Amino acid sequence: MGSTEELEIGNRRYTRREIVSAFSIFSKTFSEKFPKVRFAIVNSYWDKPSFGDMHIVIAGNKMPDGWPEVIDKAFETNKSSRLSRKKSLESARRNHYSASSMIRKTYSFDMDGLQVDLIPVMDESFEFAVNYLSYGDLGRLMGRVYRRLGVRYGISGLRMYPLRENGKELLKQPVTLTKDHAEALRFGGYDPGRFNQGFNTIEEIFEFVASSPFFNPEAFLNYEPKNDRVRRSLEKRKNYQCFLQWCRDNLHRLNKGPTLLPSSARLRIFQTFPWAREACEEKVKKLEHKPNPRFSGKLIRSVTGAEGPEMGRVAKFAKKEFESEKQFQDWIMSISDEELQEWFEYRHQQYLESKKNERD
Repeated sequence: MGSTEELEIGNRRYTRREIVSAFSIFSKTFSEKFPKVRFAIVNSYWDKPSFGDMHIVIAGNKMPDGWPEVIDKAFETNKSSRLSRKKSLESARRNHYSASSMIRKTYSFDMDGLQVDLIPVMDESFEFAVNYLSYGDLGRLMGRVYRRLGVRYGISGLRMYPLRENGKELLKQPVTLTKDHAEALRFGGYDPGRFNQGFNTIEEIFEFVASSPFFNPEAFLNYEPKNDRVRRSLEKRKNYQCFLQWCRDNLHRLNKGPTLLPSSARLRIFQTFPWAREACEEKVKKLEHKPNPRFSGKLIRSVTGAEGPEMGRVAKFAKKEFESEKQFQDWIMSISDEELQEWFEYRHQQYLESKKNERD
């Protein structure tokens, strides 16, 4: 999940018994308001001494638009994300809290002094999200191991990114390999059966992270985030720092898994998920045929002053001299910005003349 600001509703800790009671109260009210929406509390290790808040995953795309306001009224809350101007919810606010705009944006509210964090995810990713978010930092820690395998283990499933010809990842074009959590665990060398047993102590969680044959403590101990925000965030995460110390204390006995070359990692991915190769190639192919950003609305507007549908009509006329969109895109790649500007100004004049002839 993206980082969200703390509401700081209360400053006391809650016992497990209190959290169980609070979840029972939440379940009754939530089920009455949203009877067809799945929800589940995020699991924690059994010996966790206390809780500062309660995390609940909901099938966000099954929620109605504007549901945060319904939540605030149902729980008679006097403080919530909707009222506290959270930066992470600015886009949702602009879209009137539509269900789609709320996906992956944690919504926090006050329930009798306890902060409840609702985490809206896509219904098809619901089980994976609950498993990923359970047991504190377990998902984050495992994610570092999966990165060594060329994949991303996250709230939406197990994913990979296609590579462009220059070797760079298409970060906005992920290919989902699986939403089956057990399958994702096996790919990382983890035992689904052990995960499903749950964990009694934080040390058991650490042992599970290190149980993968691809785990190497140096990948954590030598990790230095380039992003200052990420570095500060990790420094504040108590359990993450505890894990680093646990690695140092047990360095002599921990597995030091191999480092896979990128080519070897991708070969392993395609051997496990054979269809993923074609899916990646298709993503790259679509990018190659994506309209060149130089011939954009900005250029059309600067030359013509056109707005709305008129922009589309001008662009369509300008490209009429080409046999296909591909031919047009190939031609744009072969000319300079100045030549493109001159060509479009000329075609715009022709467009205006054609409109005048139609009127006459």
